[in-house]
Amino acid sequence: MSIPDRLAISDDELRPYGPTATLGQRAAALLAQQRDSWELARKGYGGLDAVQVRAFRLDGYPFLLQHNPARMTSSTARVDDASIRNRRCFLCSAHLPEGQRALPVEGDWLLLVNPFPIFPSHFTVANAAHVPQRIVGNLGPMLRIIRSLGPEYTLFYNGPRSGASAPDHMHFQVGSRGFMPIDQAAPSLIQRHGRALSGGGPVHQHVVVGLLRPFAAFESRDLGALVEAIERLIARLPREDASPEEPMLNLIVRWEEGWRVLLYPRVRHRPAFFFAEDPDKILISPAAVDMGGVSIAPRHEDFVKISGDLLERMFREVCPDASVFDSVADQRL
Repeated sequence: MSIPDRLAISDDELRPYGPTATLGQRAAALLAQQRDSWELARKGYGGLDAVQVRAFRLDGYPFLLQHNPARMTSSTARVDDASIRNRRCFLCSAHLPEGQRALPVEGDWLLLVNPFPIFPSHFTVANAAHVPQRIVGNLGPMLRIIRSLGPEYTLFYNGPRSGASAPDHMHFQVGSRGFMPIDQAAPSLIQRHGRALSGGGPVHQHVVVGLLRPFAAFESRDLGALVEAIERLIARLPREDASPEEPMLNLIVRWEEGWRVLLYPRVRHRPAFFFAEDPDKILISPAAVDMGGVSIAPRHEDFVKISGDLLERMFREVCPDASVFDSVADQRL
């Protein structure tokens, strides 16, 4: 699919901002160029200096709470069918704001600087076509893109009913490695709480249960086998209804001498307190970043009153118990 000339940025335009030999280097140069030339990005990244952070421990591991007012629109996005039909898709090329530029990747994907960042480096990778948010059929390009970006980045995906603010347009996000505690904690969690699924082959697969946020972990260097294993597990995850949409889930993906994919099943989009009336209302809408150990409170009053107990309650509401993996316990890869 062709990309408008006003969007695609060339290596010649990027070179004043850094090296361009690899995709990771071009992404870093794009961020520098956008901060220099695009007011929305400059304000967004400048605002990160004022973000407040509180530290907790959940399941014995670090968990961070951010107060980031710039994330209000994303946290409160209306994603019901009527709202989606009645708004312009903000990820379609024709609707991207003046000044935003893109790196074409994998043919039909655009790597864009996210102007409302959570991470020190925060990108959205959107399909050039207006196609629904769906992981099956898109895992291959996602895995190749994070491999090309390199180990300095972590990829995360929000399902259409699990935190995606644009469930009508296929996209995922990429952020700085190490920002989410799960980047460091995953190996220990898998070792201490993981249960290996039966079968051998090129994919090492575990289910990690007994935690507030149970997940399945896949590790492999074989792209085809990895995609097949993940899609097989997704097909076996329970659905609450006969909806053609994928099961509720979030993904967190790293590349470092191989892929590590963490898949978090979900049972609910938002916790009950999100829909309560003030003063009981708390505007946190958990997605993949929360599964990775960072929650965003766009309102300061929520930031100061949130407790560890409330965070635990949130995850008990939106995440399943260990039985979610019963149907895949004997899966062979």
